[in-house]
Amino acid sequence: MNIDKIVKLLNLTTSDSDGETLSAVRAANAILRKENKSWGDLLHAVIDHPGGGSRSSPSAFEMLDYLFACNLPCGTLLFVESLRCFFERRGHLSSKQMDILREIYHAYSRW
Repeated sequence: MNIDKIVKLLNLTTSDSDGETLSAVRAANAILRKENKSWGDLLHAVIDHPGGGSRSSPSAFEMLDYLFACNLPCGTLLFVESLRCFFERRGHLSSKQMDILREIYHAYSRW
């Protein structure tokens, strides 16, 4: 997700011009819609990993999203699905869950 671009657009919402403000919000919404993300997804990504787009490691959301695109063994897939359900309900993972998620992510990615 291009967090930096969305932040730039959100900064435009401080304009005194209602048209410019509305256009900025609509452009930010279009980016999220194109990536099939919500404002909640964006906030979770930032909260999970402060520093936004300049971070060196992916957020929990990004790792889960990536792993769902992989051809995971059945048991691993079920575990990753349970992590995603927990993450969606609670908005975060425990530090132990994050450690395990990172291990799985590193095993299946070139990161």
